[in-house]
Amino acid sequence: MATKSPLDRNNEADARRVIESIIPDTAERRSVLSLLAELIERGNRASVRAWGLTLSSNGIRLNVGPIEVFTLRDSVGPHFIIDNGSLSAAERVSLESAGAEIYGPPVYRSVPQSVGVEIPIGGVQQAAGMLLPAALNLVEAAAARRPGQLSWWRAHSPGAIRYIGEFLGRDLPQPSYDAPAEVESAVEIQEIPIEDQNVDSAIVAGSAEPHDAEFRERALMLRYVRYLRARGVGVSRYQIKLPGAGGVIFCDVWDARRRNLLEAKGEITRDSIRMAIGQLADYGRFLEPSRSAVLLPERPSRDLEDLLGSAEIGVVWENADGQFDDNSDGRFI
Repeated sequence: MATKSPLDRNNEADARRVIESIIPDTAERRSVLSLLAELIERGNRASVRAWGLTLSSNGIRLNVGPIEVFTLRDSVGPHFIIDNGSLSAAERVSLESAGAEIYGPPVYRSVPQSVGVEIPIGGVQQAAGMLLPAALNLVEAAAARRPGQLSWWRAHSPGAIRYIGEFLGRDLPQPSYDAPAEVESAVEIQEIPIEDQNVDSAIVAGSAEPHDAEFRERALMLRYVRYLRARGVGVSRYQIKLPGAGGVIFCDVWDARRRNLLEAKGEITRDSIRMAIGQLADYGRFLEPSRSAVLLPERPSRDLEDLLGSAEIGVVWENADGQFDDNSDGRFI
């Protein structure tokens, strides 16, 4: 597993340490990074300001425009977003025979043909010829979606680019964020962990006593997070810093694998449901979820469920036995 020590994103040695810990086999690493290099070069040709590669303690991700087109983490295989229209039925079968799991479309609503492909590291070489054209087409679509408006630019990791280039013997480009007005107006989006703290001691900031609704909401959210993690689903949340005086907002739960966005509510009232609809719409502008849902302590009335359904928002609720259910064919559990 990749080390969790602090990273210097400008340092090639840190990039080497993280990437080689995830893909220790040299041939497999070359297969994965060669595909990634092609995506980097295509993204740079589309727009030198609309892409960025981010190194973290447990992997790397490539963003083009608002979309994560590639991710590599120590807990899962390489993950690509590709253009479904570029994938024939035979190629889909071949990818699946290489161990790939394909889901969508859409993974991103803004790119209706986007599908996700998660593939074992050992299957990348076999699948490269099928993955690459469809992945490159997706990069073009992503760059055109919001050219020059990269939310993740502050986390770009020059050291990772240099390491990959040296490993492959290729001169890879770096992005150019040389438009100050654009950079200053960019939204900053940062993935942060969900702390599994003792909810019995949770106190709402600025209040001498726990606020019942927020206490219940936090406790419900943590039970759901524990439930997902026990099933092998990794979750986190996002901090979104808005430009100017827009402030900072935080989503509740983000399932990166399935691109699920959830907002928890500790009580089931019309006002809380209406608030959740607005919050999910606000976060969704920046995170581009595949689907959204409200997490509730029990199943709501049919009327409130219909209200959420009219906004294309699902419902997840806790059962009496402490398990969870949803009205979306199990897509959130």
